[in-house]
Amino acid sequence: MTDPNGPPYTLPPIEVVGQRRVPGGTFPQRGGGGGGGGSGEDGIHQNQVSPDEPPPPLVQDPCADPTMAREWNADAAAAEAKAKFLAKAAELGDEELYQREFHAFLYRDSNGRVQVGGVTAGNRVGSTEPSTVGADWTGITPDNIIGEIHNHPGGSVAPGGDWERFDGITSWITQFAGSQRASEYRHYIIASDTIRVYDATSPRNDDPGPEVNPQGQPCP
Repeated sequence: MTDPNGPPYTLPPIEVVGQRRVPGGTFPQRGGGGGGGGSGEDGIHQNQVSPDEPPPPLVQDPCADPTMAREWNADAAAAEAKAKFLAKAAELGDEELYQREFHAFLYRDSNGRVQVGGVTAGNRVGSTEPSTVGADWTGITPDNIIGEIHNHPGGSVAPGGDWERFDGITSWITQFAGSQRASEYRHYIIASDTIRVYDATSPRNDDPGPEVNPQGQPCP
């Protein structure tokens, strides 16, 4: 047991990957400065913490580390893509993302920032036309692709048959840009109002992948 009269200890910042919900907890927030404290502008403010849930974990500022920043910015782009899907759905007269499938690639531009590629839309589910969605490959190369994102109108968060597509794209990346680049590829699925992420290390079963913050923001 911990001695209640002992000296207080400062817990180290929690290391998390990207902007993904901690099991049983909330989405992480950037720590202040480069050391994960809460005194910087990017720390947690009191009005961001609900009394009904634990505060989000402070993490060492991911934007100060290239590897952490890569995951952080990819998750932020997935959140941006969901917003673009919803805007496109509204244009088409859909209710949220339950009527049809949308798709976009995520890629790194010439300045190193992760961007959302062209958004494509499938036909309405239940129409006489196939409901599958195509992909806009404009500007996408094995060297700049980060991942892709699409929604499952039926609500399933598991990739299922998407693994075949995942393997095809990672093989393409490996052939022309190497296995290290392929290992950085991420597959995001929007379903049941959540964003889930999968990669080459994800178990190939029906377990949902880590949940991504739908309000995620990129590094400045």
